[in-house]
Amino acid sequence: MTTTNFRPAVLDDLETIGAMYAMDHLGQGRQNPAVPLNKRYVGGLDAINAEPNQLLLVAEDAGAVVGAFGSTVLLRIVDSGLRASITHIR
Repeated sequence: MTTTNFRPAVLDDLETIGAMYAMDHLGQGRQNPAVPLNKRYVGGLDAINAEPNQLLLVAEDAGAVVGAFGSTVLLRIVDSGLRASITHIR
């Protein structure tokens, strides 16, 4: 049995992430996973990494990227706590 690990996405993951996002009916018309990769993916990762409350994470199984998702940490005044929103799950 293998273990799925989660870690922040890095530049080398972007081709795989772009391909995953282009696989479903939502991404087919919006994503362009052609290689060489469109610079907007690199710019997007740079923008995410520049924001401390944003994360692009990948799931790895046996060393291969098998999933990706974005997470936003939300600051809440109501209960003085933090919440996370998870989006773009593949």
